[in-house]
Amino acid sequence: MKGKLRILAGSGKIKNAAILGLVLRAVGNDRRVYIARFLRPWLKEEWKGLVRLNGQVTIRQFGIMDSLGREGEKIKKEGCPAAREVLDEIMRVLKSQEYSLVILDEVNVAACWGFLTIEDLLFLIALTPEKVELVLTGNCPDPQIIWQADTVATFQEIKNNELDSH
Repeated sequence: MKGKLRILAGSGKIKNAAILGLVLRAVGNDRRVYIARFLRPWLKEEWKGLVRLNGQVTIRQFGIMDSLGREGEKIKKEGCPAAREVLDEIMRVLKSQEYSLVILDEVNVAACWGFLTIEDLLFLIALTPEKVELVLTGNCPDPQIIWQADTVATFQEIKNNELDSH
């Protein structure tokens, strides 16, 4: 019962642009999208854009770390108190087949930091129905996860002159 698995890794804002492209393509094909965002909140402009997609996109935020990582060590030491609840929700989302695109954004980092285990991610991959595309993002994807993937892309930012508004 394994659906399609895509892994997006690397640095910079390019990953977010790729995610947003996948979301727009899905919504354009009248598909529903579920996004679980781990650790880092979306930028205000991205969030506003996603919210305007008229109910076809559901977004959940799990854990917060500022973009510079100043609180990262605190979060790492405290762990994720609701990891079981997060897994239960994502399992429910996958099983429901209500969403044809499920994005677990920065979940690879969450696994590296021990909020979730590689076994948790492998279980979610195996649970993914055939008609659902599962996207895992974030640096440091585990080799076992990479092995399961249909597509793996790594983004490297060469230069960024901060053309956006922040």
